[in-house]
Amino acid sequence: MKRTLTLVLAIALLLSLISCGATYEPVPSTEEEARVVMTLSIGGEEYEIKYELYRAFFLTYKDEVDGGDESVWSGESAGEYISRINEIIISRAAEIFAAIHVAGELGFDAYSSEADEKINDYVRVSVEGGSFDGVLVEGEGSYEKYLESLKEMNLNYSVQALLIRYSLAVTAINEYYYGTEDPVLGNDGGDFEFDEDDVRDFYFGEDCARVMSIFLYSHAYDDTRVKEIRDTIAEKSGKTAVAQYMISFSTAGYDEIFNGKVEGRYALDPAYYGDYVGEVFSLASGEVSEPIKIDFGESDGYYIVYRLDADDDYLDGHYDEVKHTYLANELGRTLDTAAATLVESALQSAAYAEIIHSEISMD
Repeated sequence: MKRTLTLVLAIALLLSLISCGATYEPVPSTEEEARVVMTLSIGGEEYEIKYELYRAFFLTYKDEVDGGDESVWSGESAGEYISRINEIIISRAAEIFAAIHVAGELGFDAYSSEADEKINDYVRVSVEGGSFDGVLVEGEGSYEKYLESLKEMNLNYSVQALLIRYSLAVTAINEYYYGTEDPVLGNDGGDFEFDEDDVRDFYFGEDCARVMSIFLYSHAYDDTRVKEIRDTIAEKSGKTAVAQYMISFSTAGYDEIFNGKVEGRYALDPAYYGDYVGEVFSLASGEVSEPIKIDFGESDGYYIVYRLDADDDYLDGHYDEVKHTYLANELGRTLDTAAATLVESALQSAAYAEIIHSEISMD
């Protein structure tokens, strides 16, 4: 999946609705929520991690870190757990502010009056319901119920507004790289400048990998069976034999498996595909990966990847696919570089010392 997030897609759908109807007054953050607990900097700009955002990420990722044992946040090893979750919180916040910063450099202001109007559109539809292209959106029925639904997701009004600004920034960046798609006029290319030589250099360079792969769902294959399948692939001799075996575990056609696909080192969302990308780019041609666990919630499972040679025949026959991956890679490289700079710049404020992690809640 190229640099698209479920949250972004969901919000983008709602933001496409025509603006009209009531305006719901923003709910101001409390003094506690508005405390700045960390700052991130890039290019002379400073971005604030307020307690409300820190709280949202802490409550979202807490179980992932503590394994369900809440006592660790006040125990002897609390410092270790806090350090681990801070890495996650800073990384997630850096992703948000990287997109806002990069979009700003491209001319899109995520804090403009137009963005404010989009936030109101999102809130209005979430409360009242509506439709777009025949798709019905069921509203909460009242503003109070909507605010309560935010609370259940560990959000307040200000954090959900920031997430919408983030989604708008991502949309602006995507349009710069990919252009826009009109149902009648077709694709209107983006403003990012490149040529066929750039695509070719990418394809034969270190940031591109051509692979064959299968995905095995956890609900259908246990760890033992996945490892058996991987080992059988490793015993096969040559691309044709591997493809013939892989096809029995895939709904894709033989040509699709046999031809493979290309992956970019920066083209996938590292929050989900970090292990996958690391394994793919560690392989030499003709090598098969170990099973790579990917957690998609109910659709989690394992990738098994076989590395292929990059050749002219594939590039000539699949130029558009390679071009799209090239664009995704350039977009991803830009965001990753900005996010890394923001992470490195993280500073705790005096207010951070006031946080009692064992007491963080939405109450």
